[in-house]
Amino acid sequence: MESLRIPNFPTLHGEEAIKALCDFIGELEEQRGRELSEKQTAAMIKLAKGLISTIEKETQSKPSKPIRKYIPEPVRRLFS
Repeated sequence: MESLRIPNFPTLHGEEAIKALCDFIGELEEQRGRELSEKQTAAMIKLAKGLISTIEKETQSKPSKPIRKYIPEPVRRLFS
């Protein structure tokens, strides 16, 4: 029997996790309608936004430095 190989992913926290999720949302938006259906894409984006919200709430309850809102690079250039 062949064993299943599961890749190792880095554990991200706080701002790093939010940036990674925002990048993931951007990738989903670019692929919308290609590899995933509209419903699948919308569900994945909703899940990622929920995770971002949870991370922000969790970090706000801790007495650490606040997380700045991450703006994806293409959007950031528009407002610079």
